[in-house]
Amino acid sequence: MKPQRVLALLVALFALAGCSSGTPKTAPAPATAPTPVVGPLVGTFPVGQKATLPDGDTVQVYAYSANVTPSNQFSKPRPGAAFATVDAEACSGPSPTPGGLLNPFFFHLEVPGSETIPAGIPVKDPALNVAGLAPGACSRGFVTFEVPTDKTPSTVVYGIPAGSVRWSIP
Repeated sequence: MKPQRVLALLVALFALAGCSSGTPKTAPAPATAPTPVVGPLVGTFPVGQKATLPDGDTVQVYAYSANVTPSNQFSKPRPGAAFATVDAEACSGPSPTPGGLLNPFFFHLEVPGSETIPAGIPVKDPALNVAGLAPGACSRGFVTFEVPTDKTPSTVVYGIPAGSVRWSIP
């Protein structure tokens, strides 16, 4: 098994282990909060356009898809929600990515009214996994979001201390 898949599996298992108790719990609603300011805004682009961060890294959102069917039969959205994905790629510039790490949780969705939807556990393959990127290396995959069915995201945001980028969802 690839190290990236092993890491994703371990994260999922630890998350599930923290949820096991003798009493049933209701699933919390998807988290929403005002958009955090992470780094200086590089710009707002249409989906499909590549953005270059101040440190030379590039990030591109190729597509946003709503109402996504999971790659496996065991992934189910919470009641009142549906899965959405972003097909994204990040490439390291001339020096390794900050902290040597690419993380799908650097992405979130904005909903009109300043609510945000964080990335979640991957449900579509190939997932964009946590990865160390050497100079010039790239990683592409799907980032998953659990979107309330009564909400329509307007923007995909990628934010790290080096800079933030926004893509308008058509």
